[in-house]
Amino acid sequence: MAEGIPTQKREFGIGILRGNLLWLVVCQCIWMFTTNIPSPYLPLYIKNLGGSPADIGLVKSAAALAGLFLYPLGGYIADK
Repeated sequence: MAEGIPTQKREFGIGILRGNLLWLVVCQCIWMFTTNIPSPYLPLYIKNLGGSPADIGLVKSAAALAGLFLYPLGGYIADK
């Protein structure tokens, strides 16, 4: 390659979604798709196990609280 000739690296992407941002968006879409598929059936599963509506609410709120602490922790670990 000749000296002084600028080379341009081509990245795959759509609009502003290029590089790491593209892969983060793709992975988030796959993650949300796969976690939202069984979500509507969780209350039915708990009910069939003999749970009350209060138990269903407790499980849903525990999941939200766990995510509140675990998602930032996972992001911190991934960045390190």
